[in-house]
This record gives sequence, C-alpha cells and structure tokens, in this order.
Amino acid sequence: MRSIHAAAMALIAATALFALAGPATAASPTGHGVVHSPHGAYAGHAPGYWLAQWWAGALSAPADETNPLISGGCVVTGKVALHYGGDCSLRPGTKIIEMMFSVECSNREPAPFHAENAAEAEACGRANSGVATALDLRVDDGAWLDLLDEDFSAVMPWTTVAWPEDNIFGLPGGGQISFGGYGYLTMIKPLRPGRHTLDVHFAGEGAPPDSRSVITVR
Repeated sequence: MRSIHAAAMALIAATALFALAGPATAASPTGHGVVHSPHGAYAGHAPGYWLAQWWAGALSAPADETNPLISGGCVVTGKVALHYGGDCSLRPGTKIIEMMFSVECSNREPAPFHAENAAEAEACGRANSGVATALDLRVDDGAWLDLLDEDFSAVMPWTTVAWPEDNIFGLPGGGQISFGGYGYLTMIKPLRPGRHTLDVHFAGEGAPPDSRSVITVR
C-alpha cells in the first residue's frame, strides 16, 4: 500500500494503518504461541506470496462492496484467511494472514509508485516504507507483539491480475496490472472456537486510530 493513494487511503486504514500513539512496550513475537514463526513457509508458501495475494484481491476488484478493502472482513482460501480489517467468522483450523503494512508498486501507477519489474517494485516498496515506525499486534488482550522487524518483512513476487476500469486508485483501468513491493505481515495460528479479538497499533506519519477486530471461530 503505500499507505495508498489518497482516494483509497480511507478504505484501507483499518488494515494497514499507522497510529500516532499506543502501547508503551511491545515484545518480540518470535516463538510466541499465537503467531506462526516467521522462519519458513506460511501454509506452504513464502510470506511474500501471501502479501501479493492480499493485494491481488484489492487490485483486481472494482471499487465497490465486492472489494475487500471496502467491505473489510476475511477472504478465505482453503485453510487461510486474508484479513482486510473488521470482523469476520471463520471455521476451526483456519490460519489468519494479518497484513501489517506494505507498499505496492506497479506498471499502471505513476511515480513514485511506478515499477516495470520485480526488482523495481521491491526497490520502490523499500524506498516508500519508512513512514511506519511501529507495527504492533495483540491477540485476545495478550501481550503486544512488535512486528516491525526484518523477520516479519517480505518481498512480493511480481504478480499480474485483472485491472478493472473502476479500480481502487481511480486511475485509467482495463486490461491487467502487474505489481510487486515490500511490507510486513504475520500468520496467526488457528484460534480455538469462540470469540477472539485482534488489536493493531501503528506509529508513523499520517496515522488513523488504532483498531480492534472481532474474529468468531465456529
């Protein structure tokens, strides 16, 4: 996201925000019982794959209630849920991909978010990711976990999807868009049946408020 174009920024704020104030201390999540280890695959794929899948859902859908950036909730693929902010219900055994912050760059966007290949997109993503100074996650009112760490960073593979005329950026559409980028994410292990809360806190320039989502497993 780059925080994302002005027209789309309000839509994505609940998922990839940067808040101005928040918890005093966040612990390293490595080895935490709720968050999957950042080392190795996330449900059989590299973390960057899931970051790209998160963006693919947002870029390929028109700017209406069918777009998960607008509707929020979760998009489930097999046993993995891509969380776009807000509440959702999941079946037991479902892992949750929580995209904390990312910068997407593509061949259909103007500078400074224009890229013609994977290397340019990664460089663009890294160059524009400095606005985030804290990325914290808390599950079920547990300890705050600090995810602004290279262990939780990922590079998106160069990915091509349909590009609707009525796209989230309000740019000339039609045909396809190819994109890549860089960001931070984590995978939350399957939660037990019942009601759960996810709190997110970000610090950095242009921050919306912290948010809380309710995840119901049944």
